[in-house]
Amino acid sequence: MKSTRLFLPLAAAALAGLNVACEEDISQIGGALTTGETHIYVDTIVCDLQAVSVDNNVFDARSGSMMMGNLTAPEFGSLSCSFVTRLMPLAQIPDSIAADSETLGKFLTRLDSCKVLMNVTAGDYTGYDLAPQQVTLYELTKQLPSGITNAFNPEGYYNPASPLGRKNFTVSLAGSSDSIYMKNQGTPVDINIPTDYAARIFEKYVSDPEAFQWPQQFAEFIPGFYVKPTFGKGCVANVSKLFLYAYFHTVDTKTEKDDNDETITTTYNRPDSICLAITAPEVLSSNRIDYKVSDFLKKKAAEGETIITTPGGLGTKITFPAAKVIEEYNKQHSNLTIIGSLSMSIPASVIENDYGLGGAPYLLLIKTSEMEEFFKNNSLPDNKTSFYATYSSTIEGFQFSGLRPYLMELLEKDKIEAEDVEFSLVPVNITTESQTDSYYGTTTATYVTKCVPFTTKPSMMSLDTKNASVVFSFTSQIVE
Repeated sequence: MKSTRLFLPLAAAALAGLNVACEEDISQIGGALTTGETHIYVDTIVCDLQAVSVDNNVFDARSGSMMMGNLTAPEFGSLSCSFVTRLMPLAQIPDSIAADSETLGKFLTRLDSCKVLMNVTAGDYTGYDLAPQQVTLYELTKQLPSGITNAFNPEGYYNPASPLGRKNFTVSLAGSSDSIYMKNQGTPVDINIPTDYAARIFEKYVSDPEAFQWPQQFAEFIPGFYVKPTFGKGCVANVSKLFLYAYFHTVDTKTEKDDNDETITTTYNRPDSICLAITAPEVLSSNRIDYKVSDFLKKKAAEGETIITTPGGLGTKITFPAAKVIEEYNKQHSNLTIIGSLSMSIPASVIENDYGLGGAPYLLLIKTSEMEEFFKNNSLPDNKTSFYATYSSTIEGFQFSGLRPYLMELLEKDKIEAEDVEFSLVPVNITTESQTDSYYGTTTATYVTKCVPFTTKPSMMSLDTKNASVVFSFTSQIVE
């Protein structure tokens, strides 16, 4: 562990100049600040974070993104992804369809088909886009449990002998229509399911509209779907949204006179559709992920290299060098000391591979003792016991800033316990919202609105925890 220090003395007269405009009611405390000598200390400690690799086989896999497919890569390992999801119902079905039983009866004669449509955003996949895939859709037969994780086994929650439908596809845009290809809209995966499924929903709406008012009530009627890859290897895709559509037609007539002044009536069928339900952040969606880490990565971890993979696989625990920081602080501590800032940087690099696997864009630094409850309760980084950092290509790593409140709490403790300095590094997805100045059009503030485990893509990264650096600054004045 080595330390470098930047020492900046400040003349007392410079501080005294701040009081030129003061009147005779200046307190003795204020006067004391202008006497003595003031120094600003900036310390950089390069240290080994004493990282320990841990198996991250079970984790919270609830996410707004859903993964499906199978991938095997020599450096990475083997990955199998499916997902379960509840549905958000459409708030209201038009009266022209379901005003009453009579209206509904007429409409059902014009109901043509029903589909589940999933969208794979363009480029949002890992592996080979031309690899043939097959996905099978099942209806859940009972409510999903609370406390669901990636290890959830849906056996007993669906009937494997009664799939709603299946679809063969590739995530490539080759062969897509011009509008999809030119606009780069992604790959639609549409699964035909029985038309009776849509009819059952319309009939429920007429007989019990209250079931459509809240997602929980709708889930009692339709518990949700299980989407399972049943063929294909070499590609894992990210599904951004799932829709349930009903397709029907309306009947229009046109009456006109021909050349012989005879009346001719022509009937036209006009196609139409309605979205009955969708996936949404307000309803439960959870990835079922089975990831077997490669021997290549296990060997690296066994040799002392800090490896982090997603989704799940290998995680990392570190020991924050609080004792060293406090030791350096106490060396210069005086009767008037103000802590300025505290940050930590960890170098990181992507592990070379042939599948284009990169690293996670964000890392969460969180007390290990609080990690499980953090994700269970959908918490956000509080900059006291949990912090996040964005990968920076400039420093080739992650920099966690704003650690000052954490240090302030440690300084108030009589004794620092092991759990106070034991942290986990977790790859996460961060969602933010920005506040903009309406006059200048500039961003005035950015807020984190969501923090979930990174389950968007498989990734693997090496962290150089042996050469992490902690930078802290404080101002110290010796009052005479």
